[in-house]
Amino acid sequence: MATLFGDWLDNFMKSQSPPIERRELSRRSGVDVSLIGRWIRNENRPSPERLRAIAPVLGVEFGNLMTLAGYGAPTEPAAEVVAAPQIDELALELDAMLNPHSPLDPDRRDRLRLVVGQVMEAERSAMRRRRKRSS
Repeated sequence: MATLFGDWLDNFMKSQSPPIERRELSRRSGVDVSLIGRWIRNENRPSPERLRAIAPVLGVEFGNLMTLAGYGAPTEPAAEVVAAPQIDELALELDAMLNPHSPLDPDRRDRLRLVVGQVMEAERSAMRRRRKRSS
């Protein structure tokens, strides 16, 4: 019989050194602690959005959590496969910080979103210039 996601999550959190407490997972991911409790009791399964929020906190790849939660392989592009691990972790952490359930203050989240957007636009412009020069 397949392991239920809640059982896996509970065992995984307890197996870490130090163990990850529900409140800590909640604080760091922005997911309500009562919702985490419902997952662990197998009362419901987390949405992909919530899985994305807890992935960097647990140190588990989003795609693996999707599979463990019964969604199968993620349906989005496989950026995780081609990205360098440190970029992958940074992207997941940024995603967790910028999502609506982030523990960040909304003003700080908006400022972070603005700065990240500016950096990304500068990089997109540089990439376009490089492509133009090489063609």
